[in-house]
Amino acid sequence: MFSNVEFFKDGTYESDDANYDGSYSIEGDRIKFSGVLVEPVTLSYKIDGDKLFFYRSSTSGEPTATFERVKS
Repeated sequence: MFSNVEFFKDGTYESDDANYDGSYSIEGDRIKFSGVLVEPVTLSYKIDGDKLFFYRSSTSGEPTATFERVKS
């Protein structure tokens, strides 16, 4: 998984890790990432204020990744 990611309104994303960019789609509390050289990955997610949490299955338990919004 990437360490920094930027989401765009057109359904695409970019990250700072090689080959981790492409498109994303959201359905309920699940987000699916697809990319050029990346197998599609679907994760549960939760947003709390300026923090985004990813989970492997449900949003209960410990998150697998946490990101904080950077405002420019």
